[in-house]
Amino acid sequence: MDRARKVSIGSILMVMVAIGSNVSMSVYLLPICRLYDISITEGSFIFTIAGIGALVSSLAIGKILDAFGIKKVVAASGVMMFLFFASIAFMGLPFVYAASFLLGSASVLAGFASAQVVITWWYARGSAKVMGFLGVGTGFGGIFIVPAAAWLIENIGVRKAALVHGSFAGIWIILTGIFLLSEHPSHYGLEASGSDDKAETEAKKITGLVMRDIKGTLQFWLIFSACFLIALAFMGYFNNASAIYQGMGITAIQASLCISIYSIAKMAWGPIYGALADKKGVGIATLICMMPSAIILVLSPLLKGFAGAAVLAVLIAPATVVGMLGTLAFISVFGTRESGTLVGLSHAATSIGGIIGPPLAGFSYDSTGSYITFLVIGGILMMSGTLLTYISTGRKAIRAVRNKEESINTIS
Repeated sequence: MDRARKVSIGSILMVMVAIGSNVSMSVYLLPICRLYDISITEGSFIFTIAGIGALVSSLAIGKILDAFGIKKVVAASGVMMFLFFASIAFMGLPFVYAASFLLGSASVLAGFASAQVVITWWYARGSAKVMGFLGVGTGFGGIFIVPAAAWLIENIGVRKAALVHGSFAGIWIILTGIFLLSEHPSHYGLEASGSDDKAETEAKKITGLVMRDIKGTLQFWLIFSACFLIALAFMGYFNNASAIYQGMGITAIQASLCISIYSIAKMAWGPIYGALADKKGVGIATLICMMPSAIILVLSPLLKGFAGAAVLAVLIAPATVVGMLGTLAFISVFGTRESGTLVGLSHAATSIGGIIGPPLAGFSYDSTGSYITFLVIGGILMMSGTLLTYISTGRKAIRAVRNKEESINTIS
């Protein structure tokens, strides 16, 4: 098996457990609140602190990978994942809050950000399609890990469940990083898959702008804002999913089943989004994927019982592509020259949304007794982010970036 294929398989298996474990935190929320006798708002600060960890790791991921390499970074992430769950098993609430930073960091360093960077390293063409299959991995993770976590919590208690979960996730991530992932092709004297197709590879280099110039463009900030708005809405739902479903009048086990339904539904959307982005552009792909999710959030007051929760689970699934949106949008507009930094910044934007969204959802519940207000506002924010993506990745936007590059080159 060639290294590029091995990397793609390793990336899928890595995010399957790393992101699957992150998804499962929604079923831990209520048991943790009961364990420590705290409100949902207080419990949601676990996600806020995790979001801070994700933000810091996203901003630093380029330097971290350069300094330590992908294998060591992913192995360390497995240790961090274990330590978070071990804090639930053995420690008090202050330690759980502190360890939440490790959960957020591990979710980036062994999650989509690292996977997207390493795929960019190893695939000179077709990287969007390969990235799309990361969603298949996280789908399988949700199908198996979330109900398993719910079953363990119900049968052996949240502390023992966390210890079993953390041990499994940590060992899986460590072994995946060591045996399946590879460093940059240049480390082995190799080239990325498809690098011989010079015409297509050069076509991807839309601009030669450096980060200083990229940050001075309107397109950069529109894409950054779009990632933030969509992530705020989606992560507010995502990290409160079990409680949201139970608020529709169903049991915790039924809620975990709805999360599994979501996980099954979302598996198709990553490959679809990647293929659409390659053929129709990121703007059109984002409209097709995000609008159904935004609309169902706005219509959430009409959803009741298991049927309503299942409908929400199915139609919110396309929004999972927010993890790819920033990466593909930035590269489609600014090319691959600064791709490592741009991947980190796109995940930083989603991490900021992840910091704010969950406690806002929890505050909405504590204030009104329902998540409905947050879900409706979240749907509106998701629509806004979708439109910003469409505007910032269109032909006029790309032409403006090219003109800026030509102007800079002329002056220099």
